[in-house]
Amino acid sequence: MAFTVGRYGIGALAGLGKLMATFYATATLFVVLVLGTISRAAGVNIWHFLAYIKDEILVVLGTSSSETVLQE
Repeated sequence: MAFTVGRYGIGALAGLGKLMATFYATATLFVVLVLGTISRAAGVNIWHFLAYIKDEILVVLGTSSSETVLQE
C-alpha cells in the first residue's frame, strides 16, 4: 500500500475507496431489504434486532473483520 501511494500518488486509493463504498452500500441494502423482508415475515422488527446487536456491528465496522466479534 505504501509503495503504491508513494509511486502513483494518493489518487491510487480512489479505486479502493469506491470498492469499499460499494461493498458497504451493498451490505446495507441487503440487510435492510432482504433480511428486513424475511424478519417482517417472521414477525421480528429488524430495527430492534439491529439495535440489540449494535455493539457487535460497530466492532465489525471498526476493525473491518468479523473475526474480532466472533472471538469475544
